[in-house]
This record gives sequence, structure tokens and C-alpha cells, in this order.
Amino acid sequence: MKKILLFLTTFLIMPSIFSQTAEFITNFLQAKEATFGQVCYLSAVCQELVPDTANETEAFNAVFEQGVIPKGKTPEDKINYLQASHIFSKIWNIKGGLFFRITKGNPRYAYKQFKTDRVIPASADPSLIPAGTDILNMYTVGEKRYSTASRGEN
Repeated sequence: MKKILLFLTTFLIMPSIFSQTAEFITNFLQAKEATFGQVCYLSAVCQELVPDTANETEAFNAVFEQGVIPKGKTPEDKINYLQASHIFSKIWNIKGGLFFRITKGNPRYAYKQFKTDRVIPASADPSLIPAGTDILNMYTVGEKRYSTASRGEN
């Protein structure tokens, strides 16, 4: 079952992140705990802040310069759902709820919005450190939901 899920996840994410290197995707899928560097790589490449040939540190620095990452974090630090939601919320044009808009994408409300929109599983705790496959699923669902919505398609 795990192999089937891994295959389906890989198959579903390839169109949305086709420019990422195969080595990065392979390592990411095998990661038991996702890191800031990995999430920042997806975010930075998607936003075209860095080329897909960049490494995780370069991507982390590009996202850090946007003021999205808390001070004191490194690319190797583990990331939780709350932090990943905040980073990913900067990729797409998310309308969000009232508090999401008022707080301009506060991490707490980004996380709540992603749960409401089913980008994050309902059972996920904000402090839980997701695996690489969980982050890629989150990215894929977000890309489908918000990229389509921002183009006016449903």
C-alpha cells in the first residue's frame, strides 16, 4: 500500500513541479521529516526566486529575504505544518477568510485556511512535523486549488 501511495504521489506531483530535479524529489519523498530547506526549495522555485538548479540553502535564503521565515531557523531545521502553511501561503493568491486577510496571511490563519480548503489533512496538528510525501501532497493540492482559482477556473 505504501509503495502504491508513493507512486501515486509521485505521479500526481510531477506535472506541477516538473522543473525540480529528480534527485531532490527522490530525497524529498524519502524524508521522514521535512525541513525548512526542502519547503523553501519548492516555494522559491515555484515563485521563480531561484532557478531549479539552486540548492536548498539558496532557496531558503531567497524565502528568508521575503520575511517569511522566523529568525534563527536554518535550512536543516525540521518544519511543522503551521510553518509550511505560512511559506506555501505566499506562493498562491489565496482569498482566505476574514482573519487571514486582516492579518495578511498570519501563519495561524494560513494553517486554518489550508485545513478548511483541505490542503492539509483534517487530522493534522499544527505542531506535527510532516514527512516529505505529506509536504508534496500539500503542495500538489494547493497548486491545483489555488492556481486554478487564481486563473478564474474552477
